[in-house]
Amino acid sequence: MTISTKFDWPAIDDSQFEELLLAIVKAKGAVRAEFRKGPGDKGRDVQAWFNNRDSIGVETQDIYFFEAKHHVAGVSPDHIAGALAWAQAELPHSLILAASSHFTNPCRDNIDAWKRNNPRVKVSLWERPQIEGLVLSSSAVQDFAVSLGLLPPSIRGLLPAHPERYRPADDEVDSGLEMAYRYWLTEEDIEKLDTAATFIEDGGLILEENGLSDKFFEHARLGVPNWAMWLRLMRAQCLLQLSVRDYLFAQVSGAKPEELTDLASLVRKRVQLVSDIGEKSFHVD
Repeated sequence: MTISTKFDWPAIDDSQFEELLLAIVKAKGAVRAEFRKGPGDKGRDVQAWFNNRDSIGVETQDIYFFEAKHHVAGVSPDHIAGALAWAQAELPHSLILAASSHFTNPCRDNIDAWKRNNPRVKVSLWERPQIEGLVLSSSAVQDFAVSLGLLPPSIRGLLPAHPERYRPADDEVDSGLEMAYRYWLTEEDIEKLDTAATFIEDGGLILEENGLSDKFFEHARLGVPNWAMWLRLMRAQCLLQLSVRDYLFAQVSGAKPEELTDLASLVRKRVQLVSDIGEKSFHVD
């Protein structure tokens, strides 16, 4: 289980998905962003202006079109025909096709063919994983997703605060961090390791209470304590990695000194937890 399981896509409708897309575009730094009537359907799409700088330092303000497709199943070629015709006529800098599901293979083939015939327009595809990453990479968009019911309020405590403060190193073109958010484990998930350890121990007790410990010696006498201890050690190590991740993230995100102090204290506490459980494991045969 990862943070991606927290998203409830059926909870929002087409109009709300369009509003979510607008919020993402604004969070990405658009100079201006607004709705416009979509081509060939009843929906609204987003038109935005971004400042770009070319290889020799000349700055331009370019137009981007964002087509919103909130589908349960895959997006087919027919669903994006209007957007491609629109882009061919208007010639924006970029066309971004954003789907809350995915694009079918025929749709991808159609887009590739269109790109070969229309090289002036850059076309990008945003599918569910990319969109979830973009939602999680901005505090403002996270809050908006919570207000829509797409994410639970508890999401605020599952990720480091202010993810938009993160800045990649100067030599990085794309850090890939936005996509990584949706795959992060949370403390809620890690705590299930302790539940699993308790479940194994309960199974060992049942064998003992029914006089089966000797019959199943390898499982009851050896396997149960070793596996339970291993799961608890794994839990402690995962929690330590989580706190180290949060500390390093805070360092590059402009966190306040007192915030760093609290995070460092948590790292030390979890180092001690790993050490304590590790010591106990030496006494389990």
